[in-house]
Amino acid sequence: MTKFKIVFTPSGIQGEVAKNTDLMTAARELGADIASLCGGNGQCSRCKIQISSGEFAKHNITSTQNNLTPATAT
Repeated sequence: MTKFKIVFTPSGIQGEVAKNTDLMTAARELGADIASLCGGNGQCSRCKIQISSGEFAKHNITSTQNNLTPATAT
């Protein structure tokens, strides 16, 4: 099974998640708190996130937009 490293900032919570794991599921699995009144259904606009790309020496990762699965309409 292919796994990918994910880091939530500013908390620094990080871990590995399986390929094709959505961000809300990854956050829940790793214990990162993302506000979501609607349960992550995209209806309350509380779970907005910012995805960063570049080199992150502190976490020993390089991230590009190509690492992401394209967003789908909900």
